[in-house]
Amino acid sequence: MRILINASVSGHVMNGFLVYCLNLLRALLPLLKAKGYDVCLVIPRGSILEELDVPKKYLPAICGMPKKRSPINPICRLLFNMFVLPFYT
Repeated sequence: MRILINASVSGHVMNGFLVYCLNLLRALLPLLKAKGYDVCLVIPRGSILEELDVPKKYLPAICGMPKKRSPINPICRLLFNMFVLPFYT
């Protein structure tokens, strides 16, 4: 079975949410691999989660996490999650 983990909100700045996600994935991924699951992450380029040893699919550049916040970014990520992400699975 293939599992796609949507980590599209992960960014390049370490914060509490990202520390939690990173540690959760570090603990969860070996368990899933041992059970025979094929795991893939959906992340923006430059994400701290790039260090994990799993296949990755990258968000389009406009949907990534820019260094400066933009009002368009959350809207783009929402549209990506609704209309593009279902075709990744």
